[in-house]
Amino acid sequence: MPSPFAGILLLALGLVLAAPARADDRPDDRVALQGLDTARVVWDVTTADPHRMSAHLALVEQTWEDLLRQKVRTEMVFAFREGSVRLLSEQAGLLPFELETEAEQLRERLARLARLPGVRMEACAISMRGHGVKKDALPPWVNVVGNTFNSIIGRAPRGFAVITLP
Repeated sequence: MPSPFAGILLLALGLVLAAPARADDRPDDRVALQGLDTARVVWDVTTADPHRMSAHLALVEQTWEDLLRQKVRTEMVFAFREGSVRLLSEQAGLLPFELETEAEQLRERLARLARLPGVRMEACAISMRGHGVKKDALPPWVNVVGNTFNSIIGRAPRGFAVITLP
């Protein structure tokens, strides 16, 4: 008479062997992405809260991975304006001391994103002036532009969606 554990073992083995045979059962965006070779988006970033920015970046990273998984190339522009430019700066005194560590981790994460194919980071010079951010205190992966509104306006006719990260 077979052991009861043999039945459990056979059931477990069957589940393990059957799992790879199933297609990727994650939800997809097939209908929305049908016929799209390249997804273009401007992330209009305004938040000066590093915790909130980190949550936004988790969604952006997931979006990039989902598009890649569904064989859609990406062109992403991060347009930092308002108080968000302070999070980009390595300049002392722009943020409360208790936020400095989180802001540093955020810059490391943004640097990794900036190295992805099709990703560009822009900081608004108008916002930088308004918040006392110096250009030489920005990491090299940040491109200073005159006005991020012009960046958005210029990209809209070229098929870029604009998504605000407040």
